[in-house]
Amino acid sequence: MQRQLFQTLMCSLLGMAAWHANAAGPAQWDRILSDEQSTYYLDSASLKKNASVRTFWSLRDYKTMQATYDGKAYQSTLLKMALDCGSQEATALEITYFTGKMLGGDKVLRESDFHNPQPVQSNSPISRFAQRLCK
Repeated sequence: MQRQLFQTLMCSLLGMAAWHANAAGPAQWDRILSDEQSTYYLDSASLKKNASVRTFWSLRDYKTMQATYDGKAYQSTLLKMALDCGSQEATALEITYFTGKMLGGDKVLRESDFHNPQPVQSNSPISRFAQRLCK
């Protein structure tokens, strides 16, 4: 009896976990900009709007290996960003570094202690995100 109850609970939990994973949906990477160093992508499936603020995930894929402040090699980053279309300020909420292209390979480092809004500079990569998201 206890074993059957345990199996039922486990199946229910696994089912809920699978539903939750699929509810978010897969990333939809739209290329925003390429420059001599890298290519920037927006996950349009992650976009959330709250008044003038747009929260989203972006990917930066580097053409060559880069190094973190402590010397760990990486080639792509996943960044969660909050963009205030009203004040034209952006805040990095979280960044994760990966050893491979397009978030492949191993996670090298994750940082999340930013929370300092920065002005969106014209002709910067974030200004291209703002042009697209603040319409």
